[in-house]
Amino acid sequence: MKTIILLLLLNMLAWGKAPVFDSSDSLKTADVVSIPGFAEQAPPAFPGVFLARPAEFVFIHFDNARAKLNSTPAGSRFLDIVIPKGGDAGFAPDYSRRAGFGFNYSHKNLFFPASHFFIGSRIGYHSRQKHTLFFRKLPFGKSGLYLNTQLDYLRYTFEFYFGHGPTTKYADRMEYCHEKGDFTLALGRDIVQNGSLLLISGIEHHYTGPGREGVSPSLSAFYSQETLEGFQQNINFNKAGLLLHIDTRKQLWYPLSGYWVHAGVDYYDRRNTPQDEFFRVFSDLRAQTSVSRNKILAFRIAGNFLKPVNRHRIPFYMLSELGHTDTVRGIIRGRYRANHMVLASVEYRYWIARTLWGVLFVDTGQVADKFPDGFQRRLFCTGYGVGFRLKLTELIFYRINLGFSKDGFQLYVHVGEK
Repeated sequence: MKTIILLLLLNMLAWGKAPVFDSSDSLKTADVVSIPGFAEQAPPAFPGVFLARPAEFVFIHFDNARAKLNSTPAGSRFLDIVIPKGGDAGFAPDYSRRAGFGFNYSHKNLFFPASHFFIGSRIGYHSRQKHTLFFRKLPFGKSGLYLNTQLDYLRYTFEFYFGHGPTTKYADRMEYCHEKGDFTLALGRDIVQNGSLLLISGIEHHYTGPGREGVSPSLSAFYSQETLEGFQQNINFNKAGLLLHIDTRKQLWYPLSGYWVHAGVDYYDRRNTPQDEFFRVFSDLRAQTSVSRNKILAFRIAGNFLKPVNRHRIPFYMLSELGHTDTVRGIIRGRYRANHMVLASVEYRYWIARTLWGVLFVDTGQVADKFPDGFQRRLFCTGYGVGFRLKLTELIFYRINLGFSKDGFQLYVHVGEK
């Protein structure tokens, strides 16, 4: 615990003066804390403050810590929140290379049975941030209906754009920054055991601007508002949709059997303008089965399909994309973008010791603007690699993947409530 508190204090000293956001879409710089090993330049300007470097926490000897803190009433209460025994409520660390380091607080069965309250915040270097708040399964009347509400805010200050289509080149990458705010309200009802149907509505705000200078070429050096839809524009969307969600898995941190379905249709309409209007149809099916004792085969088939209305153009950051841990591991996020995407994955999972599992995986997918004629066998991109899964407590999990592809390798590290 002393190590954790010391690391928190050290990282508090790394805060710099906040950049300033100008609604005229211009980017201003601000003072930045200079840390050896990091670029000595101001990040793209956004509202808020930023952490100049990611934090790193090491958790050691939980059992010893629990025994010591349990000796006092105050320590016992504190530990029940931070390292919960039952997993219904507690804090958990959260880390991803894209958004940075932070903490989550999760509370199940808060006020209502089966409800779930969650608030999480991550902050990384160069002003990267991601914040999430949701409250799910709130009873709505006596007809079995319930409400889900969610609010997200993210700020990614150096994303990559490689161009459009399945044949872009890694050397042609350009940087841009992306800010997004998203509010979603869903009315749902359980229609089968472990399955629900939800009617979704909400609003989204997007802003994209130039990337950092001197690292990779900025997107602004090659594109403008007129040549790349959505670039350097403040865009607001209304959205509505229907979602089917089914989850029959048990032991969610590492399911041994069951399946997971996430499928639906969305409609996006740009507010106060007739352009950027489109439909999205998506599906994601995941299943796993035991092949022998402590050995599991897991499968995934997914697709994302966009249909513009009246030939309207879709903002480039809303296109279907391949890359990163969500799709093809070993390929950088956003490596390929187009209207449609298909994906397939296979994992072989094997038990190593206690709550530690190993993973071998292969992912493959492709993007195209026409379905199905646009997809070609020779244009599928593939990633493969190894990984580990470790359950530390009821709310703290480690997930590590090392993926390889024709572009090299990518290391993915996640710590959090998953």
